[in-house]
Amino acid sequence: VRALVLDGAYDDDFDPFARDAAGALARSWTTLCRRAGTCPNISQDIRAFAEQLAAEPIDGVGIDGAGRRRRVHVTDADFAQLLYDASYTFTIYRDVPAAIEAWRDGDAAPFLRLAAEDLGSGGSGSARSYSEGLYAAVACHDYPTIWDRSGTLEERRAQLDEAIAALPEDAFAPLPNSAWLGSGYEYQLVHGCLGWPEPEPGVDDAPMPTLVPHPDLPVLVLNGEFDITTPVANARTAARAWPNATFVEVANEIHITALYDSEGCASSIVRRFIRTLDAGDTSCAGRTPQIHVVEAFPGTAATAPEAASERGDGSTASDRRTAWVVAEAVGDALTRWWNVTYRGGVGLRGGSFSTQGPYFSDTRPLVVTFRDARFADDVAIDGRVVWLRPSGAVRGTLRVDAPGGDGIVHLRATSRGPTRPGTLTGTIAGRPLLVSVPNLWSP
Repeated sequence: VRALVLDGAYDDDFDPFARDAAGALARSWTTLCRRAGTCPNISQDIRAFAEQLAAEPIDGVGIDGAGRRRRVHVTDADFAQLLYDASYTFTIYRDVPAAIEAWRDGDAAPFLRLAAEDLGSGGSGSARSYSEGLYAAVACHDYPTIWDRSGTLEERRAQLDEAIAALPEDAFAPLPNSAWLGSGYEYQLVHGCLGWPEPEPGVDDAPMPTLVPHPDLPVLVLNGEFDITTPVANARTAARAWPNATFVEVANEIHITALYDSEGCASSIVRRFIRTLDAGDTSCAGRTPQIHVVEAFPGTAATAPEAASERGDGSTASDRRTAWVVAEAVGDALTRWWNVTYRGGVGLRGGSFSTQGPYFSDTRPLVVTFRDARFADDVAIDGRVVWLRPSGAVRGTLRVDAPGGDGIVHLRATSRGPTRPGTLTGTIAGRPLLVSVPNLWSP
């Protein structure tokens, strides 16, 4: 082995209760909302919503990324799994705070959509692409267990019950213990492995040994700041086990940083390391774009926030609310294409969008075509937006049908983070529009 790259790593000190992941979940959501400034009470909101779901699960129909209607049943444990799955898709980080608020206000669509996208399939798919058997073998054989592997099923179950009873009440805060332990991954780990065969007498069936010597070869360890499944703290510990390791934390990123890297930061560090055995300048890892958090899911434009008026703007307050909805509709499509749909999808309140451009290329543009797409019920957009991924530039012209009148708007923005506002110009019902909008795309 000439060198080694670990992207999303954890160390040998594995906790079957995954308290490290629960801690990463809590830190990720509070950090996200502190930066966004739009969800200051996220820990309390998560706790209260989980307790509400424990008492009364949600049943409804959501629209998944492909536009299919899916019936969903969401318990507190399902909600815990959804929060955990933010490790794999920016859409969950982007939507959950406002989706909880919308549910409280009687608007089920945003949360039911998240549930349909994340929890709706319920199957593993083809074994050619993912083997549930292999996953079970690794989880039940290689990882440490709460119970004695040589014990009977009854003995194991008693040991597990005793360990759960000994947990502090807030062991997985802000989630209740029952929600965390019932979530998909965690339930499989602590309950699903109870029946795994015990070692045969006289057979060396021990899992991979821990604390083995690590060779002095160049090692690069990367980890996303908002990775819950392999938390940053675990990756740092893994890096310390190697005598010649470089650790890089990539800000605002989730699980696995160098694949599908539209920002070109982590992937360039990895390529340089493979070529030269030196990570070189890794400062770009601290400048990756902040994840956009949706401020609200308005049912209509009348209840939407306003875009910020700029010099030369002749719009009304209603026009500026429409502009905010238009920008969020574009951001919603770009984020969902990247994380959920791959080819296109549907608007939150109706209509659709389609995409042209290679999913696996960061060097060619993505073209998104909107057809009556609606982020709010009474604002529809048609037209085309082009995302130039190498530069992050987003450009487009859209026809708008809104309560205040029809219009044509031109979008100029960047996917490089919400600290650099974009602009919408054009006219609505003949009134000149010149407003700034946050950059709304989670890369």
